[in-house]
Amino acid sequence: MDTELVSTKRRMSPPWARKVPIGRNGMMINPITDYLTKQLSDQTRISYLSVLRSFVIDWLHSPTAFHSPESLLGVLSAVQLSDAATYRDTLLQSCQPATVAKKMSILSGIYEHIKEAGLLPQGRNPFNIPRPKVSNEGKTPGFSRYEAELVLSQPDLATRQGFRDYVMLLAAGAENWATGGCSGQVK
Repeated sequence: MDTELVSTKRRMSPPWARKVPIGRNGMMINPITDYLTKQLSDQTRISYLSVLRSFVIDWLHSPTAFHSPESLLGVLSAVQLSDAATYRDTLLQSCQPATVAKKMSILSGIYEHIKEAGLLPQGRNPFNIPRPKVSNEGKTPGFSRYEAELVLSQPDLATRQGFRDYVMLLAAGAENWATGGCSGQVK
């Protein structure tokens, strides 16, 4: 790899992404960066980082925490169970329960990763607290089982076109059901 490209990459990485010792086998790694890089997509990483930044900067009022991995870990390790519960309750006043549950889940995952790295002094995840109950039901109405059966019974299976239509309806329904699409949701 070109040395100029390597030096450019180093300069472009945020200060908190520098490596810190974690004390296991002399391995050097930043647990926050490690956790974020294990996420599947760039959008997921951006979302997780946004939730973490919002929590640290807006809630904990610690904008300098991102200047170094040590300061970020110091700020995060000072959070208690009562702080996490207060954060959850405050979010519930202005956000939907699903949003709060998502943020709590993200922070819990980050804390769990830090805990597994042995960097939480109290050794427990402060976000391992009850999250708001979220319904799995979508807001968009879908087909009832009766309606789905009625639609699937319409093509004439005795003809090639009817059989083709039946297969297309099955494929469309299966795709929507597998991806959670509302139009194929069967109740």
